[in-house]
Amino acid sequence: MRFFESLTSAKTVLWGAMILSAIIIYPNIGSFVWTLCVPEHSLHKSSMELNAPSIIYFIYRYLFFVALTWILLRQNIRQAETKLKTKFGKSFLVTAVAYTLYVLIGLSVEYRVRLDCFTQMLILQFLIAWLMPVLIGHTYYLTVAQREAEKEMEKLRSENLQSRVDALSNQINPHFFSIH
Repeated sequence: MRFFESLTSAKTVLWGAMILSAIIIYPNIGSFVWTLCVPEHSLHKSSMELNAPSIIYFIYRYLFFVALTWILLRQNIRQAETKLKTKFGKSFLVTAVAYTLYVLIGLSVEYRVRLDCFTQMLILQFLIAWLMPVLIGHTYYLTVAQREAEKEMEKLRSENLQSRVDALSNQINPHFFSIH
C-alpha cells in the first residue's frame, strides 16, 4: 500500500518508468549481447570490434520507452478518477503517436542499424507500454478509493459510538454524570 501512496512523487514515477521499460524491452536485452560485437571487415583477423550503432540504438530504444511509460504513468495517475475506458483511449492515442515517431526515427537510421520497426515483438512492446500504465493508474485509483472508504467507515463507527455514549449519558441523571 505504501507504494501506491508514494506513486504521486515524480521520483517514484520516473523509477517506475525505468523499471517498466526494462521489463518491456527485456527480449531486446537478451539479444543485445549477440548484436553487440560484429566481425571486422578483414577476413584474416579473428578479433571483434564493438558495434557502436547497435549500442546507440539500444540505448535510444530504452530511453524512448522510459519517456513513453513516464508520460503514460503520469497521465494515468493524475487522471486517476477518469473512467477506465477514457484512460485506455487517451493512452492509446499517446502510444500510437509514440509508435509513429519511433518508426519515423527508426527509418531515418535504418542504413546503420538493423531496423525492427514493424516486428511483432516491437508491436507487443508498445501494446504492453500502452496497457501497463493504464492498469497501474487504475490500481492506484482503486487503492486510494478503498483507503478513503475505510477512513469514512472508521469515522462513521466513531460517530456511532459517540452517539451511543451521548444517549447513555442522557439516560443517566445529567446532574451526576456528564462527559462533555
